[in-house]
Amino acid sequence: MRSDGVSDLKWALPAALVILLMPPVLLLFDRPMLIGGIPLLHAYLFLVWLVFIGATAWLARRLFRDEESAKAPPWDGN
Repeated sequence: MRSDGVSDLKWALPAALVILLMPPVLLLFDRPMLIGGIPLLHAYLFLVWLVFIGATAWLARRLFRDEESAKAPPWDGN
């Protein structure tokens, strides 16, 4: 088990996504405002989705790498 909190992120990341997609938070971005011709709410949803996908990919690589290094036999120096 990791002690630096990376394994805790596998629970925190989906929880953060649920919070960021709750209606009270979405209502903060539901304004008649355009960013580059895109409504603010749509830009917010795309940004949250993009960050979540990137963070999930990063976390999966870190967890996989840590799991593989834990399975590897210890190096004896020969």
